[in-house]
Parts: sequence; structure tokens; C-alpha cells
Amino acid sequence: MENLKEKLTPIVKQLLSCKYECEAGPLELNQEFVELMKLAGFTEALPVTHELKCVNPYYEHVVSGIKPFEIRKNDRNYGAGDLIKLMEYDPEFNMLTGKYSTYKITYVTDYEQKDGYVVLGIHQLIGGSVSESWSQRYRRAIFIGGETV
Repeated sequence: MENLKEKLTPIVKQLLSCKYECEAGPLELNQEFVELMKLAGFTEALPVTHELKCVNPYYEHVVSGIKPFEIRKNDRNYGAGDLIKLMEYDPEFNMLTGKYSTYKITYVTDYEQKDGYVVLGIHQLIGGSVSESWSQRYRRAIFIGGETV
């Protein structure tokens, strides 16, 4: 693992220094590049990631782009540049479904909010999402007699 880190470090440094952008946009919006930074040991350069549960229909509204914001209790000191991993939660089964999507916080305001709450402007990262939820697989497994396909 140390050998891999040594090989990745100069590559990540070069990409960060030249502000390289891929066809899909800036590298800081690419979940795979964030994972590469972790492997190379650039943890101090990584933004804080907040893992948040989200129920439907709100989860689907955010993922589809209809709702480019989240209103949350500011118990985590959210800041612009932080990441949120929004994880679909199924209250019927009291569990995470396995679906998630990762976003960069682009704006934070408490204007006209209840005390202690903020509005987070968010932008979806490229990559970092799962399409079929665990509960969908579970329900499908029950439906066809325990076999997941």
C-alpha cells in the first residue's frame, strides 16, 4: 500500500496544482478523484464529509435535480466546500436502502430559517451514487422466494 501511495502522490499533486478539469467538470466534483486523493494520503486537503439520512420523496427530488438544496439542523457546523453523502432512508424498514449520492455544499445560509437551521445549496458530484437500493433488492428477493438476481 505504501508503494501505491508513493506512486499516486506526484500524480495527485500535479493534478491539484494545474487545476485540471475532465470532460465532466472540475476534479473536486469527481468522487473517484476524491477517493484517489485519500489513497495518496491527501486527507488534509479533503473536505469534511457529512453522512445524512434522507427519506422519499425528498431523496428522489434531490437526486433528480428538482431540489438543489437541503434544509438541515446546523448541528454539524456545515460549511461551503464540505461534502454531504445523502443516503436514502426507508422508515418502513427502519434502515438505509443502500442508495446514496454525494454533493458539494456550495452555499450556506440561515436567512428566514428556524433557530439553529440552515439552507444548504448543493451540487452533485460526478460518480458516487448507487442506483438500486438495498430495500428494492430485499423486496425483490422476498417476491421471488429468497433469490436475488
